[in-house]
Amino acid sequence: CLADGKILFSSLEANLPLVAQDLSDQMQLFVLDTKLTSGVNHVILRSNMDKLAGYDLNFFELSGNEQFVSLVTHDGQVSVLDLRTGVVTEIQSEPGSDIRSLPAWRGDTELCYYTQSEETNINKRVTLLDLNGPLDNKRYLSTNWPEEVINSLE
Repeated sequence: CLADGKILFSSLEANLPLVAQDLSDQMQLFVLDTKLTSGVNHVILRSNMDKLAGYDLNFFELSGNEQFVSLVTHDGQVSVLDLRTGVVTEIQSEPGSDIRSLPAWRGDTELCYYTQSEETNINKRVTLLDLNGPLDNKRYLSTNWPEEVINSLE
């Protein structure tokens, strides 16, 4: 539930009546405005749906200020959807990454996520990104963590 009473949820899109062949296999995010009788609206612009192919929209995380949603794939991609503009920004696309947990918001604009990659020198890392700054300005929180702490995250 959002602060204004609206409900953000993921679902397959369906317009009734329909037959099985008409049912989409692509998830979508919707917002339900409980104050309107027909108040269900798409959150992700149709022009961005191809960009989000492979994302599991069942797993999303809303930022503290309710302006951003983090989205993930099972192979480690992380993107952020700006709910104000509909813009999708890819945050993590490193090949061979494996997302180890859902990203978590720290405050309104800082996104924290854990990845494990076989392609980099830093095999496992906890990353913090502030969306108010440049996207390449990532801080690796786990840089000085003891190896046993990092290994316990698996």
